[in-house]
Amino acid sequence: MKDIGRFYKNGTIFIGKGFAGKIKYNNRDKIQIEYDEEKNELTIKLLNP
Repeated sequence: MKDIGRFYKNGTIFIGKGFAGKIKYNNRDKIQIEYDEEKNELTIKLLNP
């Protein structure tokens, strides 16, 4: 797993080669975006306690 994305306050996620998706989220949430190239899986983890 490697960290390959950026998350912006307008709810847009930018991953790797120009992929963009939108999700709803809370500004206080801390998230981590990971992409597994072998499995072709994108994982978004909430890091809040």
